[in-house]
Amino acid sequence: DQSLDFFAYAPVSNEYVTVNSSVNPPEFTATLPLQNTGTVSQDNIWEFAYAYANDRDRTGGAVPLAFHHPFAAIVFKIAMSQRDLTVKNIAVKGIDYAGTCSFDPQESENPVWNTVEHPDGDMELAVGKIIPGDVNFGGELCGPYLVLPQKNSGADAKDLDIECHWKGYDADSD
Repeated sequence: DQSLDFFAYAPVSNEYVTVNSSVNPPEFTATLPLQNTGTVSQDNIWEFAYAYANDRDRTGGAVPLAFHHPFAAIVFKIAMSQRDLTVKNIAVKGIDYAGTCSFDPQESENPVWNTVEHPDGDMELAVGKIIPGDVNFGGELCGPYLVLPQKNSGADAKDLDIECHWKGYDADSD
């Protein structure tokens, strides 16, 4: 005769998300790696998904749960180039990468990220791909790389600088 709150997530255990389901509404804290090399890197992390349904009863014998991805994804694609080159690495300056995601007890669809406690940082991505060759024009250069949803609109918008280090086929310098 009573309604319950439901919270589910997958994977159950990983190195970058800590879930606190002992509070209601639930919350989870994420710290995503800012590189794609090493033991804990963007290339090794598992996607994370959650479902939260509050104040639900078992009408019909089941409670439907809609799973959501809480993170944003960055993908780099290559456009046309005037010369053949090798993209060595890409740096994205000022990425929000850590914070706590919580839910309004009356609203289960829209989580809120709080990044006040954590600074932003520079994402350093090793690429090492030849264009054209490893990647043709119009193709995906690298990614997706997971980050917290960035605040890039409205009064608190920030400029994200992207640096790309490359080496041309006909030159030895960067």
